[in-house]
Amino acid sequence: MAKSAGVMSRDGTLGLRMAWALGAWLLLLSTWAEPAAAKAPVVVVTVRPLTALVAAVMQGIGAPTTLIPSDQRPETFELHNQDEDTLRQADLVFWVGPSLEASLVQPFADLEIGARIAELDDTPGLLIFQRRHGGEWDAPAVVGQPAHGAADGHIWLDADNVKLLIGRIAEALIDVDFPDAEIYRSNAENLRKRVDALDRELADSLASLHDLPFLQMHDDFQYFEARYNLTGVGAIGLEFDAQPSSQLKALNARVARLHAVCVVGDEPGDTAYLQAIATTSGVRTALIDPYGADYSEGPDLYFQTMRGIAAQFAHCLSAP
Repeated sequence: MAKSAGVMSRDGTLGLRMAWALGAWLLLLSTWAEPAAAKAPVVVVTVRPLTALVAAVMQGIGAPTTLIPSDQRPETFELHNQDEDTLRQADLVFWVGPSLEASLVQPFADLEIGARIAELDDTPGLLIFQRRHGGEWDAPAVVGQPAHGAADGHIWLDADNVKLLIGRIAEALIDVDFPDAEIYRSNAENLRKRVDALDRELADSLASLHDLPFLQMHDDFQYFEARYNLTGVGAIGLEFDAQPSSQLKALNARVARLHAVCVVGDEPGDTAYLQAIATTSGVRTALIDPYGADYSEGPDLYFQTMRGIAAQFAHCLSAP
């Protein structure tokens, strides 16, 4: 009886070992059959409206990071050490180009960045406007692909431009993450449909305001003006070191001569000047942000920003 028990013990141990080996083999097979999901690309975008478009194309895969804080102007933004670290870790960087982020031209050339850098203002087919100069304007000057520095970089304020940018964004993402190509393409197609619907919505909301002239403190809205047939007639061009009373007197005369019903600023620092203008001239004023600083980042920020711009123009241009 003792001998029989010993045999049974050896057989049981052998069975346990065989079961363990079989389990390990099955686990190894499952690992081969189902490889770990690929890591989402690290994507950095310079300005918030474009970050929103990239975020919408990346939905279901990852989320991009915005480089330029909402309280800073892209024309004058300067990289700090942490920004350089962010760029070095990126797989892909989107920027408008020298037409907007002029201060980044040299750093992007000097900085050792392993990422692909996609310059969006050279996307084929874009509507590009020249920057306007002088206190009073004619119709916007359209150019094809202008020399760097000559163009107005606020290209996302035109819906047809945005649809072209969406395609360019999807292509760039596919270049660095081909396994997810179909997701990028599907997201891009859905996003273009949303942009078309938004464009129709804004056109309807602004249709009655075509013949109401307005002045701007900075020339940042000509794509929006042209898209929705609004009538920007000039820039104020205040010299902040001059005597404010003499400037305001000259401005009041210009408001009267051009029949302007609204003066628009787009930087937080414009607030005090807009208040002084409203007090002395009686004209309505609005602080309108083309970058969406008041909205949370994400795929909807672009739509919120465009609706906010339209609503504020409508309020400022409409009779009280």
